[in-house]
Amino acid sequence: MRERPILMSAPMVRAILAGTKSQTRRAVKLPHAHPLGEWEPTTFGGTDARGIEHDEQAAIWHTRTGETFGCPYGVPGDSLWVRETWTWTGGSLNHPHDAPLPAGAYDELSVRYAADGAKRTIETGGRVLPVPKQPPRRDGEVYSLRDAPADFVYTGDNTYMDRLDRWWKRKIPGIHMPRWASRITLEVTDVRVERLQAISEADAWAEGVEHGVDHLPDQAIYAAARRLGTTFEDARPSFVALWESINGACSWDANPWVWVVSFKRIEA
Repeated sequence: MRERPILMSAPMVRAILAGTKSQTRRAVKLPHAHPLGEWEPTTFGGTDARGIEHDEQAAIWHTRTGETFGCPYGVPGDSLWVRETWTWTGGSLNHPHDAPLPAGAYDELSVRYAADGAKRTIETGGRVLPVPKQPPRRDGEVYSLRDAPADFVYTGDNTYMDRLDRWWKRKIPGIHMPRWASRITLEVTDVRVERLQAISEADAWAEGVEHGVDHLPDQAIYAAARRLGTTFEDARPSFVALWESINGACSWDANPWVWVVSFKRIEA
């Protein structure tokens, strides 16, 4: 079984933690739109020409060219570790001096997660793990007010220590989260391919949608409900608003093929 990363926004991370999200849809990246033939869902797997067994998995193929592509998020039984926006809060070295760690290693590493502000400390076990590199001091940059020359004009944020403070507090996009910092692991339970607009009401709820929260304005949900001919209380309008907040206006109308990945959270 393989393990892969998957990017999640803060609202979706909170939904996973709350137990209200068990599906995600990701647009299929098709290599071309051949004028002859079309793309259709399929599966592949079984025994290949060498007699090797392969798990059957969801795929999409082109009826003219015969090209077939499997889901990049894996097959049932595979794992997905969630990447989310985070803050690197440092590391500590508490080991005995007579038992030094390898160069670049920490005893512990600490992070904070932007989705809910939760903090976590990870014991490294002496491993050298990838961590953000602290920015170096610039030529001529005043280290701190204590070391400033008499003619230095302090503006409130123009020393190296000020810049370093901003660096430590900055939010790091989830795409840059290393495996060791991830707190959520998911097990893939099902994968299929379908058109975006084929989503059912039950699946829209499984996507972890909410009503009346800051990342999904009521106006966007009402507008989606009018387009779908449904009501504000239904889940599908909220999903439309969520999808377009991520993928842009009219992305729902484009009705792309999507990978539908169902999962369950693996409790640590």
